[in-house]
Amino acid sequence: MARKGKTAGTAGADPASGVQSYFIYGFDRRDFDQRFLHFERIEEQLPYHDWSARPHLHDGLHQIMFFSSGGGEMLIEDRWLAFKAPAMVFVPAGVVHGFRFARDTAGPIVTVSQDFMAEVLGFVETEIAGVTHRPVLAPLDASQIDQHEIDGLFRGVARDYSSGMRGRGTAFMASLALLLVALARVCDQSLDPRHEAGAYPEIFRAFQQKVERTFRAQPSIAEIADDLGLTPGRLTMVCRAMAQRSPQQLLHMRLVAEAKRQLLYSSHAAAHIAYALGFRDPGYFSRFFKRETGMSPIAFRRNQPAPPMA
Repeated sequence: MARKGKTAGTAGADPASGVQSYFIYGFDRRDFDQRFLHFERIEEQLPYHDWSARPHLHDGLHQIMFFSSGGGEMLIEDRWLAFKAPAMVFVPAGVVHGFRFARDTAGPIVTVSQDFMAEVLGFVETEIAGVTHRPVLAPLDASQIDQHEIDGLFRGVARDYSSGMRGRGTAFMASLALLLVALARVCDQSLDPRHEAGAYPEIFRAFQQKVERTFRAQPSIAEIADDLGLTPGRLTMVCRAMAQRSPQQLLHMRLVAEAKRQLLYSSHAAAHIAYALGFRDPGYFSRFFKRETGMSPIAFRRNQPAPPMA
């Protein structure tokens, strides 16, 4: 777990979108361990940035925020949304976001690695884990804050973050799980009516059709998103909400399915299949296939039972 004590630097640009990518807002991307967690308060950091955060993303890092006072506007991908405190926010890794805060805004920000969050999601119910599939901006009232002990949950994270007490990792996992439970219970209102599930199936179908037409050329997710008039982050939101997988995972699944078909129902050599599926190197195709299925193309073909006699 990280402790306070950052070094300044400039952000890098995300290679897929050109959007600025930060470690913590305003600081260079850097390596972090699998159980990375960082705690800070909005009112301690944003005055140095004139109470605003330009559009940016965090590669491999989720954020959970609680605005206890103030308000402003929040950017999610391509839309600015007004909000007033109190409110809880969840921003998944890789989603473009930004803020324009009122100067009386206050509250905690918890930043946690995808790997650490994945550990937590491994022992929570599916309906709770689902809250991490897309951004959330959930307005609260005083009764919800008291009912779900939201202030207390963030105070617990702050206490363990600033201490060196034994069991901090376990305490963080428990606190993160409870924060996700609280978030799931209060996020009945989505970010924006246009982001509700009704809009997702149409976008997801368009993505599936695009993949079906182009998967042999192995387009980048940025190219697919651009052709659909979306940002990569928004396309990721839709795919995770509809299929619990990233666009890249879904593209890889289609490639694997086609590779299996050709290995089973054609006599083409593995190298021929590799080139037909857009792989420039048959060796890389073999490694890709083994990574996705657990066996090489040749082993997959050899291990399949013979078709029944007519």
